Amino acid sequence: MNGTFVINGKKRELNFTDETILLDLLRSAKHTEVHCGCSESSCVCCTVAL
Repeated sequence: MNGTFVINGKKRELNFTDETILLDLLRSAKHTEVHCGCSESSCVCCTVAL
């Protein structure tokens, strides 16, 4: 799949699967400031403001 996202004010066309987590999608767009804490979505360390 692909979709258009606005990230930090810039429109981006990104490819992803139905199993892609937001953390990996942002990193594929070169946003490496997003960090993973537990890899299980249980610690809320990787929360992103929408």
